[in-house]
Amino acid sequence: MRNEIELSEISSLRLFSGFSGAGKTTQLLRLKKELKSSGYLVIYADAEDYLNLGEPVDISDLLYTVAGAFSVGLEELGVKLPKGESYWSRFYNYLTRTKVDFKEFTVSAGVDLKAELHTSTTFRERLQQHLSGHLRELASETRSFVEEGLQEVREQYGGGTRVVFILDSLEKLRATPSNEQGMMDRLERLFRNHLYLLEFESLHCVYTVPAWLREVIRTVRSPSYPASNCKRAATRPRHPRTAGLYYGTLYSAGLATRGARRCSATRLPEETRRLLTG
Repeated sequence: MRNEIELSEISSLRLFSGFSGAGKTTQLLRLKKELKSSGYLVIYADAEDYLNLGEPVDISDLLYTVAGAFSVGLEELGVKLPKGESYWSRFYNYLTRTKVDFKEFTVSAGVDLKAELHTSTTFRERLQQHLSGHLRELASETRSFVEEGLQEVREQYGGGTRVVFILDSLEKLRATPSNEQGMMDRLERLFRNHLYLLEFESLHCVYTVPAWLREVIRTVRSPSYPASNCKRAATRPRHPRTAGLYYGTLYSAGLATRGARRCSATRLPEETRRLLTG
C-alpha cells in the first residue's frame, strides 16, 4: 500500500480489510511509520473513539467522524487549526445554524458534542434524520474544513508536504440479529452511493472496512469510481492526478489486492451475510 500511495502523488482513496486477528492495525501502524520516514505527514485515528460501531452508521456519521478525527490529528501534530477552531466547534455552530434542537441533551460546543455523538443513541439517530436533508451542505462543510486544514499544513510544513489520513476500526461495523437487515441495507447504500464523499483533494485516505464489503465495492458505479477491471479504478475528472480507488484484503497469509470490479450481483450473497453477522 505504501508503494501505491507514493505512486498516487497527490491524493487517493484506499480501502483496507481483513478478518479478526489478521493484523490490520499492526500493518497500518507499520504503514504510518514507513510513510513518516519517507517524509509524509500521517494522521492515524481510531473510529471507535467517535462511533458506536454496533449501531447503524450513515454517511453523515462518517463525514463528521473523518473531519473530527482529522481536526484532532492536526492538533496533535501542532498544526494551527483553520480559523482557530476545532472541527467539533465548527460542527456545533453548523448544527445550530441548521436549527438542531439541543435542549434535551447535554451538548455544547466541542468535546461535549463529540461525547454525546459517541454515547447517545437517541441523539445520534435524531441527528442522522436531520442531516439526511442537509447532506450536500454537510459534505461541503466537511470538505472545506479538510481543505483549510491542508492549507495550514502547507503553510507550516511547506507547499510540497504530502498528507495521509488513516481511519482504523471501521471493519468492526457489525450487525446483530436484531438489526442485521437494517445494517446491511444502510452500509450497502452508504458505500455504493456515497463513497466518493470520503475522498479529499490533496489527501491520501485509508479506511478499514468490513471484509464482507468487498462484494459491494466491486459493484460500485459512481461519478467518482466507474466500474473497472483494473486495480486502480478510473480517476475523477476534477482530480486528474488522483490514483483512484484501491482495495486491499489482509488475510493471515498476507496481503491480496483487489480492484473495483464489475459484478452482476445486486444483493450480498448468503456467504457474505454470514460474514457480516459472525
